[in-house]
Amino acid sequence: MGGMDAGFGMGGGWLLTLLFALAVVALVAAAVYVAIREGEGGEDGALAILRERYAAGDLDEEEFERRRERLTGGTGRG
Repeated sequence: MGGMDAGFGMGGGWLLTLLFALAVVALVAAAVYVAIREGEGGEDGALAILRERYAAGDLDEEEFERRRERLTGGTGRG
């Protein structure tokens, strides 16, 4: 049985440890990527969509202003 352990026996545990560590790093990297992508689509993303809908004629000026104020909290930014 000495040759059949394929690196998982005594002294071969490092391979499993390495694979586990790589999996953890990949999961953390994926979580960071998702968090960054969600941050980009926040309030500014909503304002961009609102502007696109206004430019396409889906909203009149009054509706655009009402929604813009709701999104910006009445600060007028954007």
